[in-house]
Formats: sequence, C-alpha cells, structure tokens
Amino acid sequence: MSVKVCIVDNTCIDCGSSLKFAFGDRECLRIDSLQNPRRKSESLAALAALSEITGDITDRCIERDSFGRPYFKNVGNTDFSISHSGSLSVAARIDGGSRLGVDIELIMEKDNARIADRFFTEKEKALLDEMQNNEAFYMIWTAKEAKAKKVGTGLSKLLSDNCHLAENNDVIVRFFVEHEGSRYLLSLCLDRKEDVELLHSDAIRVIPIEKL
Repeated sequence: MSVKVCIVDNTCIDCGSSLKFAFGDRECLRIDSLQNPRRKSESLAALAALSEITGDITDRCIERDSFGRPYFKNVGNTDFSISHSGSLSVAARIDGGSRLGVDIELIMEKDNARIADRFFTEKEKALLDEMQNNEAFYMIWTAKEAKAKKVGTGLSKLLSDNCHLAENNDVIVRFFVEHEGSRYLLSLCLDRKEDVELLHSDAIRVIPIEKL
C-alpha cells in the first residue's frame, strides 16, 4: 500500500463546474458559497489535485463531519486530505482503512517567534532554538496541521491538548517543494511508514527531508 500525493499549480488548473459536481452537490454548494475569489480558486485547485489521484473511484461524493473534515460518503476504505498555500494546492490519498493528513505552507522570511511561543510545546521550542533557521518553524507547524487533519478534531483542539509530535505513534513525512522561485514545506501525517507516490508537473520540484 502507498500514499498518493498530487501537487498542482493553482494558476494552471482549468476549474470548470464539472469538477465541482464530480465530488457531489454539497461540496459544490460549499465552494460556491465562498465569497473570497482566491479561496474559491484554491478550493477548486485542491479538488483538481484530488481528482488526479481518485479517478478510479466511481462515487466520489464528499461530505464533511462536525469538525469540517472531508470524507467520501460512500467509500469507507479510502481516506484523503487536501491543503493549499501560495500558488500550490495538494491532495493526498491512502487506502486500506488508514487515515492521513496533509499540509503545505509557503515558507516566508518572517519572525514566527510569537506563534511558536503561543502554540509550540517546550520540547518543540527547544528544537526550534537548536535548529536556528526559519524552515524549522514550518517543519513543526505543518506537521501539527497535518496531524490535526488526520485526527479530525481541528488544530485548536490539538493545540489545547499541548500535543508534542514526538510523543505519539504517528509518522511524519516531510518534503521541500520548490516552484517558481518560492519554497514550500509539505508534511504528511500517517498511521505508519508508507511509500509515497508523488504526482506533479516538471515545474514543481519535490525534495524529501530527513527525519527531524
């Protein structure tokens, strides 16, 4: 079994209405209700990425649970997760009854100390101080986001539990993603170690990151 991950450039996606309807009326209505044009475009691009790795599924009707976590209404053994940041969107899929979460973030040169001080555990703050680079913040933050999506209770609940990522049995897989001069951090949260199959255009470069 492997994890399938598709990364797309939002500006290169033809997001017609047929794409929305391919995933069911509710998801279509949810996207149409978005007031921000950029958010709507990102949501459609994420569906385009999901479409690339779920074409073998006949009924891809999406519903969302009480925490907003998306799932296929009529496919019980396939789990997926989506994310977007900057000009990229990503979708990840796993079969066999396992769960996963994915998060991608554009790496920006800014002071994230206030966020880390508020939301990181003491061990994570120590790791951040030890690594002394801006990318370390995104390695930890995207892993937290990916875990929150896998668990399905939302990031606020995960943060309120003061969860340190190294103190659980989840497996975090990280990649640097480079696109048009920008650098991103992509993290997957999995039940166990799995092979990862990546799908993306030649304009996108993906580089695995060694374990923290």
